[in-house]
Amino acid sequence: MPKTTEQTRKLDKVRDQIWGLYGDLKLWKQKQSAKEASILVDHSDNIFGQRSHYKELGQLLAL
Repeated sequence: MPKTTEQTRKLDKVRDQIWGLYGDLKLWKQKQSAKEASILVDHSDNIFGQRSHYKELGQLLAL
């Protein structure tokens, strides 16, 4: 659980990014293409590879 306003902001940002990726994956599943798959992989790597400077969130993203 976030302990500061800044941690809450960072968590909300990552949560929004993950939900955005989820929506993109659902759309991709309906009309799959190799090009879009590559874009989704990059998007995923960007989300889960980012540094949050919030230890617990960083640990979860690294799973």
